[in-house]
Amino acid sequence: MSAPRARARLTAWLFIAPLLLVNLLVVAGPGLMSVYYSFTDWDGLDEAHFVGLANYLALFGSPDFRGALLHNLLWTAFFLVVPMSMGLLGAFLLSQDPARPDAVPAALLHPVRDRDRRIGRHLAADPQPDQRSRARPRRPRHPVARGRELPR
Repeated sequence: MSAPRARARLTAWLFIAPLLLVNLLVVAGPGLMSVYYSFTDWDGLDEAHFVGLANYLALFGSPDFRGALLHNLLWTAFFLVVPMSMGLLGAFLLSQDPARPDAVPAALLHPVRDRDRRIGRHLAADPQPDQRSRARPRRPRHPVARGRELPR
């Protein structure tokens, strides 16, 4: 392996290593501990004793668990299907060439453009907000607003 390629791999691992470490500490560690504790009768205070599959047999035999599992599956399906469908519909609409090809992007980008326009108006009205105490009141820029008539 060449030196630049080895350096590139080392750089990649140096970027990935902190993320992997945090993932192991925050996700994998507690996940594995949960699996371990599911095979014990530990209540969080006393000493843990191994009980095997007894917890799982009690869980799957409970009618409350079946109802809770069904509700969780329904909510999960809803919140996976609806946002993904909306995203796919938006992508489909953007990929089409309707009679007015700019209609969908314009509708999607209007809030961004409107925000920028409002910021521009604010900055044009008060170009030096940090020197407000020394600034004179500004005259209106439009000739009619200044009391003059427009040239004909």
